[in-house]
Amino acid sequence: MNLSISPHGRLFVETALDSKEASAKRIIEAFADSSSRGILRLSTTELQASLPADFSFARDFGRAYLTQLCHTPEIAGHAEFPPDSPPTEDALAAMATAGLAT
Repeated sequence: MNLSISPHGRLFVETALDSKEASAKRIIEAFADSSSRGILRLSTTELQASLPADFSFARDFGRAYLTQLCHTPEIAGHAEFPPDSPPTEDALAAMATAGLAT
């Protein structure tokens, strides 16, 4: 199973026919629904799972976004969240390094 990005910027999971693990099936289903649901699943439900580097990077990216979102008190009570600034190059490098270490 590999995490890939389409030319249109949509994340999707390329699967091997033998993906029988329950967690793999749940991840595949989440990304089939939407990229955001897949990232949310990785950064919440699969937080402690042992994942390949590509999924680990996506999980760390989602976790960093959710952490920053939780520390933004001015969004309380709003129906929509304001756009968030992308992570710095240093933050992306740290996430990539951490993903390779797992």
